[in-house]
Amino acid sequence: MAIAPSALASYAQLALEYYDPQRHPTCANLREASAALLREWISVHAESGAAVLETGAGRSLATDLANQLGLRVALTVSDKSPEMLAKTPLSFGEGRIILDAECMAVQNSSFDVIVSSLGDPYNTEAFWRECARILRPNGYVFFTTPSFAWASRFRTETGAPAMAAEFWLAEGRTLFVPSFVFSHAAQKRMIHATGLRVEAVEEVHASEIRNTTRSSKLRDCALVTGYCVRLSSRV
Repeated sequence: MAIAPSALASYAQLALEYYDPQRHPTCANLREASAALLREWISVHAESGAAVLETGAGRSLATDLANQLGLRVALTVSDKSPEMLAKTPLSFGEGRIILDAECMAVQNSSFDVIVSSLGDPYNTEAFWRECARILRPNGYVFFTTPSFAWASRFRTETGAPAMAAEFWLAEGRTLFVPSFVFSHAAQKRMIHATGLRVEAVEEVHASEIRNTTRSSKLRDCALVTGYCVRLSSRV
């Protein structure tokens, strides 16, 4: 099934119910798996006082994880959609900004860490080039995405577009939104083309979901893939 980019909806249209675990249990499952990967990398690599940017945040996961870990960082929470960003309440030590992940109005070398939980809506070379531009030397990107094994299998079974996620809204409409999910090899090629380097790839299997109600859309395979990416130096 093919679908023109112009026909895709925006995530702003999902803001009202995206985080409802009863309506969209798959989203809750994916968030749980993403949190497991990000918690590990943030605890190991994010130092106290680091300048951290969370892209496409919606309801900020980086805020939750930093609080759980007792990590004091200078956190900026961003999203292209004001409706999604409003899901993160303002709190001490945290800023919220409207920011397009593929064209960030941010100065070069501004952040030590970029966190992207389920960044498949903007998983493009433009995003990765922006990460390379705004990271400081030796900075990290912690990026998670629905796994290629799960996304390709589910979309093939249902006849959904290859690079779009399908949402059934409470009002009865079906929306397709951008969701760029690639194989490990293709993902690494795109990242490496920007001068960044993948240091680790880890996955969370669907069987590991414990804290949220399991969606009927899960399959017996990896659910979420995470990439720990680093900018070693600048030319």
